Amino acid sequence: MQKNPSNITDNSNFSINKKFWSLFLLGGFQSLAYAGLMILIVPLSFIMWGSDEPYHALEMGILLTALFWLSSIAGIFFGTLIDKFSRKKILFLISIFRGISMTMLGFAIEGKGMETWTYFLIFICIFAIFAGGSWPSIVSLSNDIVPKDYRSRFFGALGLIMGLFTTLGFLVGSIWFLEILLLGIRYCYYILRIGFL
Repeated sequence: MQKNPSNITDNSNFSINKKFWSLFLLGGFQSLAYAGLMILIVPLSFIMWGSDEPYHALEMGILLTALFWLSSIAGIFFGTLIDKFSRKKILFLISIFRGISMTMLGFAIEGKGMETWTYFLIFICIFAIFAGGSWPSIVSLSNDIVPKDYRSRFFGALGLIMGLFTTLGFLVGSIWFLEILLLGIRYCYYILRIGFL
């Protein structure tokens, strides 16, 4: 019986943290973006329509719904692409387009109401579509490059990083809650852009 070459059980030099830190950070920054958007949903409404307007729950709910639904549907689409083409190239393109969409959110014009909201919707949809391809590509890529005996540790570490970044997103979003109304939304999205790129 021939041994599977990807099953490296005796390689003591193999390190998940050294080889996959970029994948961990990619998953972490995506979690940070999701959490930051969720916690800042109320101040974003005030930025879009102005603080003298009431909170626009329906419109902000549509933004979050679009984010999660498009991510889910795009996962199916990217799953079929990943099976046919290079996983690394697809993951690279996904990262680039997520970074671009975060950059464009930083250029939103404040206080224009539906115009600002539509601008946000367009780029959140772009972000969501490409974010949906992240998990299938990471899972598929890990099957190719992570030795079988290390996969549980890989996904454990990835889950830990994503959980920490989600919590960090809630924390940073809470701290910036008041400042974001004064300084605008640009700095949040510039930081996320740097992380994705």
